Amino acid sequence: MKLTIVHIKAKNICNKTQELYKLWNFTLLTKAGRIYEQAGLMDLQSIFMPSEDVKTKAVKCMPYYLYSFTNVAPTTVAEFDVVFQTLQQEEASELQFKVGRIEGIERKVIVKL
Repeated sequence: MKLTIVHIKAKNICNKTQELYKLWNFTLLTKAGRIYEQAGLMDLQSIFMPSEDVKTKAVKCMPYYLYSFTNVAPTTVAEFDVVFQTLQQEEASELQFKVGRIEGIERKVIVKL
């Protein structure tokens, strides 16, 4: 297994503050046609004493679940990462997520990778 991390920059184009949690249901599609749901903290294996090899390959990650209750002011950009645990040989082809669910409005967004 490997981690696939998708970095997202979301800009609030509304004229009022929006909550980041209105972006939800992140799904990764691969070139092989497999679908992966966002990995949560409990889904990941902990490494308590990483080797030097692991340390040199480490990347900074700003997981969505830490930022999901952030308020985003008009014209402001919020950045975060969505983490997926995939098979080693998988190549990402598409990210899907939903926007909204409050007030009965929900839209699906598809981003080709």
